[in-house]
Amino acid sequence: MKLSASTKAFLIVLASIVLLFVLADRFHFRSDPEEVRRSVIELDTAAVVAIHSTSQADPERDLHLFRSGGAWRYGNADSSSITAQNKALELLRTFQQLRVKRRMGSLLEFGDRFDLRSNTTRTLSFVDFDGKENSLNIGSSTFGQGKGIVWTYVHVPMDTKVYAVEADLFDLIRSEAQ
Repeated sequence: MKLSASTKAFLIVLASIVLLFVLADRFHFRSDPEEVRRSVIELDTAAVVAIHSTSQADPERDLHLFRSGGAWRYGNADSSSITAQNKALELLRTFQQLRVKRRMGSLLEFGDRFDLRSNTTRTLSFVDFDGKENSLNIGSSTFGQGKGIVWTYVHVPMDTKVYAVEADLFDLIRSEAQ
C-alpha cells in the first residue's frame, strides 16, 4: 500500500503531537491547576476572642473589640456594652464565610486602583482563642452587576490576587469605628 505525500505528512504530524503529549506527561511539563478560592475568609465565630480593624491612613478610627466571658467590649472600655456586642455580632455574621464573587486580578495590577496598598487599605483581623489570626485587607467599594448591589475589593494577606465580594465591607467597618 502506497501512501500519498499528504497522508504521510499528516501521520508524521500526528505522531509528533502524540510524542509531545507523552513526553510532557512523563516529565511533568504540565503546570499545576490553580486552586479556585471560593471564600476569602472562613471563621469559627465561637473561637474568635478579638477583632481589630486598623488603617495607616485613618488610625484614629481603628476599632478594637475583645470578648471576655461571652460579652464583647471596646478596647478602651472597662465593661461590655450593647453597641460593642451588636458591632461584634454583625462583623462575625458578615465575615463568618465571605464568598468570592469575582477574581479581579493580581495585587500588583489592581492594588492602587482598589485602595489595597498598605497606606490606603483597612485591615480587619479576627483572633482566635489560640492566637491564630485571620486577616483581610479591605479596599474600595463599587456598584456590582445588578440592581443596588455593592461589591468590595479585598485582598487576603500572603495571596497575590484581588477579589470582589458582594458586600459593602468598608462602610460596615468604618461606620461605627470608635
